[in-house]
Amino acid sequence: MTTFAAVLRSASLILLLGGLALAQDAMAILKSVGETYSALKSYEFQGVTTTATQTGKNLSNTEESFTVVFSAPDQFMVEMRYPGQGSWTRASNGKLTTEVRTASKEFSQQATTPYDIRMLDSSPIGHFYSMDTGNKVATVEGSEKVSLDGQEADCWIVQTDREMGMLPEGVKRLPTKLWVDKARFLVLKQISGTESVATGPKATKNVRTMLITHAQLSPAIQPDTFVPAKSSKKK
Repeated sequence: MTTFAAVLRSASLILLLGGLALAQDAMAILKSVGETYSALKSYEFQGVTTTATQTGKNLSNTEESFTVVFSAPDQFMVEMRYPGQGSWTRASNGKLTTEVRTASKEFSQQATTPYDIRMLDSSPIGHFYSMDTGNKVATVEGSEKVSLDGQEADCWIVQTDREMGMLPEGVKRLPTKLWVDKARFLVLKQISGTESVATGPKATKNVRTMLITHAQLSPAIQPDTFVPAKSSKKK
């Protein structure tokens, strides 16, 4: 009996230590992700975000695609494209900030301010710059390959319970899963969401799946990318 109890305690200790190691590994991965994005001098990312919304038994899906381009220190372009609803582009060449909404034919330009670069924070990849902060719990759930630019990238799957801004009353955040490229520490896929605290026919659940389809680091960027024309369209 004593031997069995000792074996059981040893097995429990091994599982505990294994869990702690996975948590430490996950935090280290997220720290590397934040450091990687913060160190990038120029890039172009393209991708698609699909949102599945369930209210009671009703399920609906929406999709949007995006392009995010950056060149240090202050040149950027964020374009969001909505099927059947045109696009919304915000860009700056460091001197002039431009905003274009094709559906409403809105077009504005003004002198760039030091705060305009913060528009990148609200882009689909904006929060990856600070992935090493706000994580209450994180674990490595396994590995999986993600298709990127016609090739398979081996990724860690990291699940994290991360604080990301305020939520409306009665809504809670779902754990976020990230597929992190093992070679470059880029996030190639993310699943996140929210759901109602209460249950019932009016309970709502939103799940967002973001997938990077193109990633280019240190690309040659044409200067006019950061000064979109009135009829801004996908490149």
